[in-house]
Amino acid sequence: MKALLILVIAFSSIWIISWLFLLQKPIQWGHHFTFHNELGIFIDSIQISIGGEERIITVREDHTLEGNCQVNEIYAPQEVRITIFTEDQIIEIPADSFNCYNCDGYHNYDLQPQRAVYWFQP
Repeated sequence: MKALLILVIAFSSIWIISWLFLLQKPIQWGHHFTFHNELGIFIDSIQISIGGEERIITVREDHTLEGNCQVNEIYAPQEVRITIFTEDQIIEIPADSFNCYNCDGYHNYDLQPQRAVYWFQP
């Protein structure tokens, strides 16, 4: 009887643990983006929208702007909108589209006065 109880507990534990693993969604880290400030102004934060997925990135202590952004799993060029927040103004600049879903490397935007220019670094 004791052996049967141990066997039932062992199988129940395995069943519960397997269900926990099956119910978890895969982790999506997103794509890593770095924004290079060529505007000559201090940026507090930026909002980037890639194909409708929005993310706010705040300036780090070393004055860099970088972070991971979710990207829709479509392979066509995706519209990118960038909004820059400074101490006293909000600036929207046009940005190059994003078309690099399966690229393994670093995604960069140069924030220039007229537009945000995209470039990729493997």
